[in-house]
Parts: sequence; C-alpha cells; structure tokens
Amino acid sequence: MPEKRSISADDEEDHVHNGTPYAAKDDNNPAAIAREKLANRAIIFDTIVTVLVGPAEKSYSLHKGVLCKYSAYFRAALTGSFAEAATQTVRMDEEDPAIFDLFVSWLYTQRIIPDDITSKDVDWQILAEQYVFADRRSSPSFKNAIIDALAIKALDTKQFLPQYGTIKWIWDNTAEGASLRRFMVDYFAHVADLDEAFRTQRDRKRPPLDFVCDVLGRYYRLTSRMCNVNREFEKPDVGKNYHDKIDG
Repeated sequence: MPEKRSISADDEEDHVHNGTPYAAKDDNNPAAIAREKLANRAIIFDTIVTVLVGPAEKSYSLHKGVLCKYSAYFRAALTGSFAEAATQTVRMDEEDPAIFDLFVSWLYTQRIIPDDITSKDVDWQILAEQYVFADRRSSPSFKNAIIDALAIKALDTKQFLPQYGTIKWIWDNTAEGASLRRFMVDYFAHVADLDEAFRTQRDRKRPPLDFVCDVLGRYYRLTSRMCNVNREFEKPDVGKNYHDKIDG
C-alpha cells in the first residue's frame, strides 16, 4: 500500500466504529441520545489493531476506533479497500517511534504537555515533528492540540525563540500556508527583536529566506495598523487562531 495518500478528514469528530458513524436513534429523547453517546464512546475501544512503526517495526496494539476517530489516514487504511483492512495491521516504516509514542499518548490522554513537566521543558523541534506527523497522517485534532501547546510555550518562553535549525526544518517539511508556518511567522513578528534576531547567526544557521520575508511582511502589516504588536501573544488562547478546520 502506498504510504502517501490524500485523505479527507471528513467526519473526524463523529463517533466511529469500523469506519461507520453512529447517531442517536431518537433525536427527540434526551435520555436516549445520552445513552447512545455513551455507547458510541465505548464502541471505539472494542477492537485492537496492530501498528508497526520504524525500520525495526516497533509494535503497538491500539484501539481501532480511537485511531479511526482521530486520523483519516488510519480510517482509510483500516476500513477501506487496502490490505491493512484485511490484516488489521498498519506498517509505517518511515515514521519515528519516538514521535509515534507521543501521538499514542495524546490519543489516550488528549494532552500534549504532561502534568509533570512544564512547557519550557518541551523542545520546539519535538513539537514541530509531532505537527508534521499529524499533517502527514491526516489528524487535524492532533495538529490543533500541538498548536495550542506551542501557544502555551510561546506565552511562557518569550525570550527563547526557536532555533533556526528548527525553523528551516519546518519550512523543509511543511507546505506553504501550513498553520505551523503561520504561527512561527506571527510569533517572531509579535515578540522578536527582529534587528537582533536576523543579524545574529543563531545556532550557527541562517533562517530560510522565505521565512525572513514572511516575518518582515507580517511585522510591517502589524505596525502599519498601529496595533500593539506584543499583545497578541499574551493571550493564552492565541493558538485557536491557527487551528485547522475539523469537518463533521
């Protein structure tokens, strides 16, 4: 099966079991609706599938309903006409098990940053790699959660901008218009001392030219409106401005 697919994220938030959304049978009965919703939530935990990750094929036994709920890639692989639907096994040789571990943790906890660590301890690069994984595997909910984690980190660590090695990696691994690119451009435009940032060879690397042009253009638009440039990233919910749309 080809690893790269263009898969719609339609119905991601529907209750899904074996690829089939379930709806309440009686829309006029609140108790029936509540019971149906509880049953739907239980259904997503009833079938186990295998995911093999990385060259060494690290094995994961995961709930099919959970994977299908949050990833259109897994939904297509496990419920469509691909061989994986018959074997109930998905191989992802090119993925990093360390990043997949974080995806699995988020699937079951809905948290990017665990309670026992602070956002300052979370590396920009790791968050970027999680975002690219989420984009490649068609999981907008995971992408949005990562953006929210980035926003929290940005709020907590304004004086510690991402290294240019990370910025270059993002630009090399995302498409134009990606929400992660927009977030980084706005973050630098809002909080960075651009004269110092772009004159200094941070981590012995230069930022991508496209990134520099985008930041300078964004900064010009902000200042031309006479707005307070630094205020936007003081808002704890700034991440929602960069969320991907979730259909369904």
